Amino acid sequence: MKIIVLCLFFCSFCSVYAEIADVFPRIGCEKEVVKDETTGRTITYLTSGEFMNCHFYPHNKTWAENDRYVLIESSRPAPGSSRNECKPEFFTGERQLLAADVSTGDLYHLATLEHESDASEKYGKYHFTMSSQYHADYAPEHNLVVYYDMTGHNLYLLSLDTGRKKLLWHVDKGTIGDPPTICNSGDRVVVYMDMPGPSDYDFTGRTSYAFYIDVDPVELTMKGRPEVVTVLADRWLAPEKQTGSRRSMLNLSHAVINPADRSEMSYSRGFGIADGSAEMSRVWYVKVDGSLLKPANITEKGHIYTHDLWSPNGKYIYYVDICGTGGVSKVEPGSGETTVIFKDTNPRCLHVSVSMDERYIVFDTQVSHGIKPIDKYKNHLEDLVLYDVKKKKFTLLATVNEGLNHPRHIHPQINYAGTKVAFTEADGYNSRVAFVKLDK
Repeated sequence: MKIIVLCLFFCSFCSVYAEIADVFPRIGCEKEVVKDETTGRTITYLTSGEFMNCHFYPHNKTWAENDRYVLIESSRPAPGSSRNECKPEFFTGERQLLAADVSTGDLYHLATLEHESDASEKYGKYHFTMSSQYHADYAPEHNLVVYYDMTGHNLYLLSLDTGRKKLLWHVDKGTIGDPPTICNSGDRVVVYMDMPGPSDYDFTGRTSYAFYIDVDPVELTMKGRPEVVTVLADRWLAPEKQTGSRRSMLNLSHAVINPADRSEMSYSRGFGIADGSAEMSRVWYVKVDGSLLKPANITEKGHIYTHDLWSPNGKYIYYVDICGTGGVSKVEPGSGETTVIFKDTNPRCLHVSVSMDERYIVFDTQVSHGIKPIDKYKNHLEDLVLYDVKKKKFTLLATVNEGLNHPRHIHPQINYAGTKVAFTEADGYNSRVAFVKLDK
C-alpha cells in the first residue's frame, strides 16, 4: 500500500505538457560535460560562467515538465535587450528566466525580469533594497511560473504551456521579497513584502507582511484580493538577549506555502543564535486563514535552525540544525514532534533537499568562508553529499566551487524522480548551473 500511495503521489506530477521547446525561443546551448576531480562522477553544466546564473531557491521548485528542464535565473541580456554589459552578483538591473533542457543543453528564454532605474524616486519610502536574485517558483500541476521583476513591485504568472504572461499584482505601497512561492496545484501564491515601519527604539524602519493570493491557474488572474496572513515589525533584540558575537534581529522572511496543502505556510523569523525561547525560534508555522500561528518547534538554546523547507508530501518541515557541527531534523509543525535525521557532521551541512519518498537527502557543506579561498573572489571548495536515510550512509557526490554570497551558493535540489541533483557553482564573480546524476 505504501508503494502504491507513493507512486500515485509522484505520478500526480507526471503530466502531459506542451513542450517548452515548442513555445519559447531557443537562445543557445552552453552544455559542458566534465568529470569531478574528487569522485570521478559526471557533472553536466547547463550554463557558462560568463554571467550570473542560478537555479531556483532550495525551498522552491526548479525542475520542470517531468524533470526535463531546469529553470534558471540569469543576468545575461534577454533577447532584443540593448544591455550588453556583464555585471557582478550585486547588479540589480535587468535579468531573465531561462529553461535548460537537461538532455540537449538547449536554453530557452521564458521571461524578462524588468528593471526600473527610477524605482527609488517613483515609489519613494515604499521602495526597499531587496535581494537581487531568486525571484520565481514553479507549479507542476498547471505548469506555471510565478515571479516578480527586478523592481520588486510587479508580480506575474507565466504559463509554460502557452507562453502567456499576466501581471498578477502591481504593488506600489511596498516591495516584494525573495522568493515568492506557489503550491503544486498552481492556485495559491504566498509572498511577503516590506513596507515602512517604526524606526524608534530598536525597530529598523521596516515591517514585513506575508500575503496569500488565490489565483485562477488557467486564466492567470487573481481571485478576490491579496489577504494578509501575518505581520512582523523588524527589530533588533535587546543586548541582553544577544547569544552570539552579532546582535540578533527578528524579522519575517522565506514565506513558503506548503506545496501539497495550500491551507498552510511556514516562514523564517529572525537571525542569530537562539536562547531557547519561543521569541527567538526560527521556524514558524501558520494557517493561511490566521487560525493558528506558532513556532513549528522551539529552537534549542545555542543552536541555529535554518534553511527550512517542506517535505514533498507536505507533512514535515525539514531544516538544518547548527551548533558548531551540523545536522538535519524534521518537525511535524502542527504537533511540534521533532525527529533527528542525522547530526554532528563536520564540516557542517548548510542547505538540504529531500527526495519525494524522503529516503534521500542531499546537502552541501559549509566550511568557514575565511578558510582556504581558492581565488580573489573568496570562492572556496565545498562537498555535495547524498545521505541515505534508511541505510544511514553518506556518499560524496562532488566537490564544488562555492561563492561567498548569493547567488553563488550550491543550493542542491533533487528532481522529482530522485535521479539527478541540480546545483549552482561559483565561476569567478559569476556562477553557472549544473547537475549530477545519482547512482544510489
